[in-house]
Amino acid sequence: MKEGLIALVPLLGTILSVLGILPFSPMYPIAAILFGLIVMSCARYCLCVFDMSTRTITWKKIGLVKRESGECTFKQAKELAIDYIPVTDSSDGKNYRIVLRLDDKDVPLTDTYQYLLAKTENRVKQISDFTAIKIAKELICTETKYIKEVVELPERKK
Repeated sequence: MKEGLIALVPLLGTILSVLGILPFSPMYPIAAILFGLIVMSCARYCLCVFDMSTRTITWKKIGLVKRESGECTFKQAKELAIDYIPVTDSSDGKNYRIVLRLDDKDVPLTDTYQYLLAKTENRVKQISDFTAIKIAKELICTETKYIKEVVELPERKK
């Protein structure tokens, strides 16, 4: 929360200088523009549609830098899992999101994590009841899986 408030300082400085409350500084508008560009480059729009008539799942993730989309049938979906990320600011030390597990990859249904496990479990149950996709028995941590893929070096041939 503090980071979000600190990020508003350049914008607030620009507004106050335009109103004549603060002396004008050329750094205020430059900082406000840079802040806006950073926010726009990080923002992503996520949409996931479960279509009962065609029994398909379609997802789109659209951002300024990265775009991703795909489609699969309910039968191709192996299971719904809850992905967690270790954090220090929640009561149980984890934040959660829903992941659709396919044969060849895991598709997060959102880019953001949330701190309430019960709420995430409830959403997974609702999706499963609606689509009849089974629910994974255990939580997964895709973050550590990807880190291992990047960090571990392949075995050297002797």
